[in-house]
Amino acid sequence: MDGPYDVIGRLLDEDPAAYWCLGTRDACDVFREDGARVLSWRRQEELPEGTGALRVIPGRVSQLTTIPSVVGRLPRLRFLEMPAPMLSDLALERVPPSIETLQLVNPRHTVDFAPRWDGLRALRSLRYVTFHDEFGADPIREQLSNFPLNDLRLDYLSFNLSKCGPLTEGINRRHTLKTVMVTDLGGFPLAEHLPTRIQKVGLIVPGREFSMADLTKFRNLRSVFVNSALGQIDCAAFLAMPSLVELTVYNSKKIVNAGDLADHPRLKRICFVNCGKPFKGVLDRFEPERYEELDIRFS
Repeated sequence: MDGPYDVIGRLLDEDPAAYWCLGTRDACDVFREDGARVLSWRRQEELPEGTGALRVIPGRVSQLTTIPSVVGRLPRLRFLEMPAPMLSDLALERVPPSIETLQLVNPRHTVDFAPRWDGLRALRSLRYVTFHDEFGADPIREQLSNFPLNDLRLDYLSFNLSKCGPLTEGINRRHTLKTVMVTDLGGFPLAEHLPTRIQKVGLIVPGREFSMADLTKFRNLRSVFVNSALGQIDCAAFLAMPSLVELTVYNSKKIVNAGDLADHPRLKRICFVNCGKPFKGVLDRFEPERYEELDIRFS
């Protein structure tokens, strides 16, 4: 299943000059390691027309709410990272309709903004939306309270619930969304706000109230990823997910019935890391030749 950043790899294979970072050298340095070329803010008009992936990282607070005019003149742009406050400047003439992945960064500097959701709806090629929070960023729940998920044909959505609010709340059960990644779930009843045909669920710091049994009603669920669960994970629940082929769990210490996973007929990839060795005493129930990946010995 494709992810939101796969497009960058494909673009680099086609044209090493298609990936750019617009901003200061320090801010863009980490992306240079991924193959990005760096252009300073004052030289933005030099961005080539063939740019397919662009990270926009303003160096001044005053630049956080205005999309650089050059972005609208990049007809091949498929990946765009920009500060979330730039949603207030989002219009079809400001960004090209070719965008497939939109990464919105919640900046550490507090800026009031009112999103233009009509501009987001106009991006008919949009399939992936991710929200990323800079360290120390304030919540933007109020600004995102009318996020028009049901008007977007997304495959993938990633967000921090404590910062962004419950973006899937009220989702149409027949929505196209295939993958959802949620951080700081708290007590939000996520399973009540997912489409019927969801295929991949990622939970980073799910709250103590969350139960894996809540996901068993999703018959098309193929992959579950969990990191830093605060509550108990009962592996018996995964047996009631008939389409599950991939299970990854990190940094979660309250795991019970791990040996039951050996009875799942379709699981092909199992990975547990730093989970307090929940497979101790049951390793012999697993036949390595049955799996494409089996990383449980040092779990």
